[in-house]
Amino acid sequence: MTLVVALFGAFVVALGLAGVASPAHLLDLVTRVQTRLGLYAIAALRLFLGVAFLAAAGQSRAPLYLQAVGVLALVSGVATPFFGIRRFEAIVAWFRRWPEAGVRVWSAFVVAFGASLVWAVLPVSGGG
Repeated sequence: MTLVVALFGAFVVALGLAGVASPAHLLDLVTRVQTRLGLYAIAALRLFLGVAFLAAAGQSRAPLYLQAVGVLALVSGVATPFFGIRRFEAIVAWFRRWPEAGVRVWSAFVVAFGASLVWAVLPVSGGG
């Protein structure tokens, strides 16, 4: 599962970099998943990733971090379908009203989060 976490972390980094480079394109991408099917797909992805984070935690550099992220992912995955498409649409609409600089700053935090996931599952070097 460490590979799943590393690949997801790399994907998150790429998504964040896309948001830094072109906030409008990132917002267009988010709008494309603004459907009932998209909402269920997000819920399923969160559940899968929650399990992956928890499974990878034991072999990671930061087991408590991955456990916490895993639990948050599981809880949000269970809650997402109950969230409802209208609320999801309202959040996306709110995010679309952000100034471009705000989207870029948020995207930079996304890059840091993705990088932290990759770092957490990288093997610990033996040399000192």
